[in-house]
Amino acid sequence: MAISCSLMLSGGPPSFLCPVVALTWQISMRSKYPFFEDYMTLETITKAAVADGRLMLYCGAGVTIDRTGHSWSSLILSLLPERKHRTRPDMPTRSQVSDLETRSPESLASSVVYLLRANSGGGEKLKRALRNRLRAALYQEEGRWQNGRLVEEIIVLAALRSARGADTSILTTNYDTYLELAFERMRQNLPEVISAPGLRVFRAGNNTPVRTIAPNNRDPEEPGAFVDIVYLHGRLPRANEGTVDWPLVLDENSYASTARQVEKTIEEALRGASLALLLGTSLTDTPLVRALSVTPRDGCERLGILLRADFAHSDGANEDLALTLARHRASELGVGVLFPDFPGQVAQLLREVSLRRIYSVARPDEPKSLPYTDRVDAWWTSWATNNGGDPKLIKNVRRTLRRACKLMALTPSSSPFDSDAERFQVELWVREGPVAVNRNLRRWVRSNLLDIEGMAGKASDLERNSYLAPVRAFVDGRPRLLDVEELDGGRHDVEQYTWKSFLCVPILANSATVGVMCLASTRPASTTAMNKNAKTTANLVGRLRLDGSRLLDVGGQ
Repeated sequence: MAISCSLMLSGGPPSFLCPVVALTWQISMRSKYPFFEDYMTLETITKAAVADGRLMLYCGAGVTIDRTGHSWSSLILSLLPERKHRTRPDMPTRSQVSDLETRSPESLASSVVYLLRANSGGGEKLKRALRNRLRAALYQEEGRWQNGRLVEEIIVLAALRSARGADTSILTTNYDTYLELAFERMRQNLPEVISAPGLRVFRAGNNTPVRTIAPNNRDPEEPGAFVDIVYLHGRLPRANEGTVDWPLVLDENSYASTARQVEKTIEEALRGASLALLLGTSLTDTPLVRALSVTPRDGCERLGILLRADFAHSDGANEDLALTLARHRASELGVGVLFPDFPGQVAQLLREVSLRRIYSVARPDEPKSLPYTDRVDAWWTSWATNNGGDPKLIKNVRRTLRRACKLMALTPSSSPFDSDAERFQVELWVREGPVAVNRNLRRWVRSNLLDIEGMAGKASDLERNSYLAPVRAFVDGRPRLLDVEELDGGRHDVEQYTWKSFLCVPILANSATVGVMCLASTRPASTTAMNKNAKTTANLVGRLRLDGSRLLDVGGQ
């Protein structure tokens, strides 16, 4: 019997790649030096940790994009129908408009609002149409399993500052209430006897809170008793969880009518803060730019966290130029900038600030008190020495595979030659030698092998556009379900790959991401049992996270 060899995407690029394509995959998509070893990063962590004056956190669309799945532009597109409707022939579809790629979000929103008004009749009917469509786009319950950590890290930092009497104001351009929900979860998880801050929710230009949660076991008049959240563009809670705070700033008319009010709110926040961190923004929102321009540069220090990916270019020299120009522009606005290589590093940056605020001095007996690089190096040294060669690793990843199949109500196929049955493989990837010059993720063990791969396993640089699903999940800092077609990018016939889809979950140890647990399937994401419903996927993510945490734990660290 002739058996054809199948390619496994998780095992590396196909060997038949021409040199030009292989070189393209190796183009650097990250900074020359590790982000958490950069002097500016370390300075930012220290400044934010020791700041005792009011901290202002400006949160743009990028802060909750891992929950909503939408950038500002895609949120506007979501207001349009997916397909033509016979009763609304004048309403274009999302794909038709997205193909134009020539409209700014605000101008597109004006066109969409016009169409919705024409179809709804305007007035309260228009408001209802906007409210319902935006809620459907912002609160996608089926995707909650892929949330990242940024929203929670913002709330944790605010709560830690509150515990020491420091005030925090969070200004957000987003309509969604994910920050409030994270605050509620934080309060619910604290014992009743613990002192905890309250929450005040405002809308721009109004000093009367639209919502208040009283502090627990502390005087509401003392400094830091409340965390403040200010909605700059309106507030849209989930259905049955509060009223909409209009206007929802969406189109050019609403932008124009609220611009001065929003600008004034940001100005006042900047003047009252000792430090401002600008998150999830590209520094292009007009009221923000104007507020930065007119406020004193010697009062509140302003730091922007801008993703390097937003300035990506296939030519390294052009990318460096784009970053330099962005740095110069920010400097003109009185803003210092950091360029994290990956989205997951933004949440980790805030965690480093929180840890530094808890542990002002590094202690040898407390690994979490160490700086990031020392902490992950300590984890690697301990894990590689004591856990990495444990023969039980194979047994444990196979147990994870059996548990995963049980969650999917499947029986693992007993034969690798059974072409009809969906087959699965569990892989454990680890952050190998985290202080080495090469920033790698290495596949350490697979459930379908007899022995641990260890240092002989496939290794890949941490890159934002990696063809490897575990690397994508690692750099994004959140669970991902990725299809081989998306990863391959149209380079090859995907039927040549054995593994067609990958559910990957980043694993934390020592308060840092140190590995990824991956469940691979022989079927694409659209038909795999991993994705048959949201509950199944969420349960699988929970199982991979729990088992991965146990496998990468170093006991006491």
